[in-house]
Amino acid sequence: LDDKVTEGKEDSASTRVEIKGTVNVYFKDNNDNEIATKVALGEKLAGTSYTTTAKNITGYTLDETKLPSNANGNYIEGNIDVVYYYTKNDGDITENEVTKIGPDYVSSISDTFDYTLTYKGKVENYVGKATLTLTDRLPYDATIVDIDDRCEFNNNTITCTTTYVVDGTKEIDESFNISVKYSNIVSDKIVNSVSSNLVLENNSATDEDEIETEVYKGTVVA
Repeated sequence: LDDKVTEGKEDSASTRVEIKGTVNVYFKDNNDNEIATKVALGEKLAGTSYTTTAKNITGYTLDETKLPSNANGNYIEGNIDVVYYYTKNDGDITENEVTKIGPDYVSSISDTFDYTLTYKGKVENYVGKATLTLTDRLPYDATIVDIDDRCEFNNNTITCTTTYVVDGTKEIDESFNISVKYSNIVSDKIVNSVSSNLVLENNSATDEDEIETEVYKGTVVA
């Protein structure tokens, strides 16, 4: 028998590989904290162009000294992170007024001096905490009859404090009710002053008001 040799033939096939990537856009403060939801541009073929933009974020201002160099570009294999940095606003205190409302006179040793501390304020363009402190300096020795739970009495000074969370804009309309009895009054008038201090993280505003109450001649207020 004759030996026979059969030559084989190889077939080859090529497979197209798609190279893809992703782009994520982050919005952070200067401490690297995320202050808004990231934007995912999705998966696309490498070489595809992309464009990103900054967001308007309440209480923050875009830091234009740190704009990302890869804000616009082309997809690559893998992931691209684009980061926009923001500076936290100091906030604007656009309204700020403290008022003390009380009686025009006291006429008896048993009279209680009832009054209300009121405050109206407005904070804008700010995100964070705002702390309000009212300081009421009593002109004579006094005994507290009743006082708001947010207030403290020490050395003839009443201090009322409360804290608010601000997310953009906050209007504050606050009141504190107080009742005192005075002793050792040496004048025919009680002149009493109150001051306010509204403090943001990097900003504050103060205001003052006073109330004058007449003590009828020949009477004693205890």
